[in-house]
Amino acid sequence: MKLVAIIPARGGSKGIPNKNIVDICGLPMIAYTIKSALNSNIFHQVAVTTDNQDIKNTSLSYGACVIDRPSELAADNSSCLDAIEHALKYIISQDSSFTHFILLQPTSPLRNENHIIEAFKVYKSKNIGSLVSVNLNTTAPQKNLVEINGKIEPITTINDLTQNRQNLPKTYHPNGAIYISKIDDFLRDKNLFSDPLSIYVMDEESSMDIDNYDDLEKVKNILTNLNNQKDQFTSLISLIDKSLVSKINSKAYDKALEFYKTEDFTKAIDILSSLDRLSFDEISLIGVIYFKLQEFEKSKQFLEYCINKDPKKASKQSWLYYFNIIASQNDLEKCKDIIEQVIKYNKMDIRFAKTVCTKFQNSELYEELELLEYAYPFYEKNYNGKPNKVISDAYARFVDLKFNKLNFIEDNACIDDLEVLIPTYNRGDTIYKTIQAIKQYNRNIKIRIVDNASPDNTWENLNKAHNEFNNIFIQRNTSNMGYSYSMLRLLKESQAKYIIFTSDEDPVYPANLKKAIDFMRQNNIDYMSPIFIKNSQIYRGKSYIDEISPNSFGVSSAYTSALIFNRDFLLSHIDFLSKHIMIKHQAYPQVLMSMLCIIKGKSYWWNEPLAYMADSLKSDFSADVGDNKHNGVMERWRQFTIYFNFCCELEATANNSIEKSKALSIKQMLLQTSMQTLKNAARREFPQYKEYFI
Repeated sequence: MKLVAIIPARGGSKGIPNKNIVDICGLPMIAYTIKSALNSNIFHQVAVTTDNQDIKNTSLSYGACVIDRPSELAADNSSCLDAIEHALKYIISQDSSFTHFILLQPTSPLRNENHIIEAFKVYKSKNIGSLVSVNLNTTAPQKNLVEINGKIEPITTINDLTQNRQNLPKTYHPNGAIYISKIDDFLRDKNLFSDPLSIYVMDEESSMDIDNYDDLEKVKNILTNLNNQKDQFTSLISLIDKSLVSKINSKAYDKALEFYKTEDFTKAIDILSSLDRLSFDEISLIGVIYFKLQEFEKSKQFLEYCINKDPKKASKQSWLYYFNIIASQNDLEKCKDIIEQVIKYNKMDIRFAKTVCTKFQNSELYEELELLEYAYPFYEKNYNGKPNKVISDAYARFVDLKFNKLNFIEDNACIDDLEVLIPTYNRGDTIYKTIQAIKQYNRNIKIRIVDNASPDNTWENLNKAHNEFNNIFIQRNTSNMGYSYSMLRLLKESQAKYIIFTSDEDPVYPANLKKAIDFMRQNNIDYMSPIFIKNSQIYRGKSYIDEISPNSFGVSSAYTSALIFNRDFLLSHIDFLSKHIMIKHQAYPQVLMSMLCIIKGKSYWWNEPLAYMADSLKSDFSADVGDNKHNGVMERWRQFTIYFNFCCELEATANNSIEKSKALSIKQMLLQTSMQTLKNAARREFPQYKEYFI
């Protein structure tokens, strides 16, 4: 990759005459950009394209080469893109080995070499077409109104106008400071925003673009303050290179800490900059203070020193602020490295985990969502309350991308002690496609299916699958016996120790399944409930491996697909199960099985999906439940009585106090749920008295 910097600087500025060489704190404006480009040490050539002799002379004096721009490309109505095209064609005519260019506009004098280096690092780390520097919009443009043909309309949607700003996607504004592209792409399309596009986020101050005298005065004031602070900052930086004092300069540190706590950050820095040497904690405090002052480049150097010097000793706050700085620069590889170190050195807390999740909660990119894999499980497990839905949906998108849309590696290992059990009814085409999808990734996996006397072509397609694939076992009920009967029959007739119940429209992940079975086998687990994604949301499951608590029996068994049971354990209670899994008007049998395992066995959440509902397999059918036509409150009440009676008998047959305690927890949860269901029904039935049903 051979890189050239292009600095466009025509001479005919009207707003500020000779703007590109106007004096700013002792230097011509263009000098700031030339010096930053040269100091970055990433360019093979720094070129200014201009039509003006004074600009040319100034540029040459500061070390840039100059491309003479034709006058027709320097008029008020001339396109900057034409000038860039002219400059690039000239450069490659002289040296065809140049492959990339970075456009640096001289009207951004506060953009420095560190910005250029970091933006280029982001560009190199991604397989992208172009990169543009931006600053984060402090107000949400989705809340703006626009006038079109005399009519006032929302700029996006009506719904966005009433959304909390935090729930809207972050938006960015190109600040004109840095553009990175391939030379061939630009010469072909004459476009600075080639797909795929990435961004480098800069702070608002560094993003200042000089367009008028007001902008010029603001930049002069900023540079004056920066120059005043530079000596102090340089002094502090020099102290890092000296040997650390073994103990904190207690009086100075305590005073600085006192000012820090009252948010008088400038005074705190003044105190610490007066010292001859610094301790580790003082360097850390300086990094934190600069972060609070939003001087992130300064903060980064101190925080980075502490983290590299002694990652175990570095505070959780230092790790958090350092991550924030790196994340704002969109350096995903570095972000991933920081998160891994935070976990390694036990620096993860709920604030760090939530920061990571919030940063990428609106993303659709796998590379960004992948960072949630490290932080979301900690966030979900330790968050006080229900996880934020926006964040959990983002994690669902990551899981969906990882386990559904990525290419699978075929795994043909036959799991001898496992069968996939599928009850089906009236799914002729769907059931065949499901079998086909499972066998696509493991042709040796065992599948056992019961057809509940379907009147369509289900049985014919099952026979087709049986003849086409190995390890397919099919049975058919002589009449429609109901969904629960089919599941009970599958349980009794299976020949495997481990069984995974799944829907007739949900293929399983054989590779993940083997890992899950190995975990069950090694830890003597009787029941495992994996993540299940439905409608791009986590419909069931946890992002971490943990024991299922008694009051989670219902959510752990919501939706049949991919629930894994130790069949030997279920068979040891088969008479008890058969008594309650009725042929007609039954409750969902997997719920009863899960309750049994949680109370009398060992049950765990599994942190990966083991099945998915493929778009091509979705149907309008619902699960067959025999002659059950009940719905609404009466249906929920009927199910409640089945679950409650089942739990009461489990409590009565409990072998020890632990089993009794688990059964009692489930009973209490069932009673609370049933009471709430009745209250909700009463509110709907008697709205005039709804205030009494509290």
